[in-house]
Amino acid sequence: MRTFFLRKTVSRFALPLLCFVLALSGLSGCAKAASTVSARLRPDMSIVIDGSARDFYNASGQEVHPILYDGTTYLPVRAIGELMGKTVDWNQTTKTVTLSGSRTAASTAGTPDTAAKTADVAAEIRDDFTVVVDGVTRTFADANGKTVYPLLYSGSTYLPVRAVGELMGKTVAWDGGTSTVTLSGGLVTDADSFSGGTGSETN
Repeated sequence: MRTFFLRKTVSRFALPLLCFVLALSGLSGCAKAASTVSARLRPDMSIVIDGSARDFYNASGQEVHPILYDGTTYLPVRAIGELMGKTVDWNQTTKTVTLSGSRTAASTAGTPDTAAKTADVAAEIRDDFTVVVDGVTRTFADANGKTVYPLLYSGSTYLPVRAVGELMGKTVAWDGGTSTVTLSGGLVTDADSFSGGTGSETN
């Protein structure tokens, strides 16, 4: 009886302990899972990039809008690829979003969705999604250093706008009075040296 109890106790703690050890060692032996959260669809929010207001469309030409979750604004990754001039690939097997190369396809045109309204929507936090940019796996954090993961909503993957700023080498600012997110500056991010000062990032 004592042996049975010991085995049961060990088995109950073995898997969590293994997951903890694997996490410390940087291995992914424990399965990740999507979690559903309540987010806010924000068609009233304006996104201004280098002085121009931008709208975003999915591959079918339907307008997609910013999403607000836990104080963070998210933008669709495919549209980000268009803004960065990179091709966006989705690998279903590995659940990997890749932004790479020079985009050859034209930007997606669409019809503005003027009927869209601010509303609570169900989205998924996808900590099992991997984001690779030009061969480098990227992870993202908020202004407090807390890790933030991609969101999945209505078939589109979204990344936090602060991460978008990092990827594009731009400063991100928020104007609560006009509900406007601005990404600006930092047009060139690849050089042997930089001069002329650097901008500070606003979150």
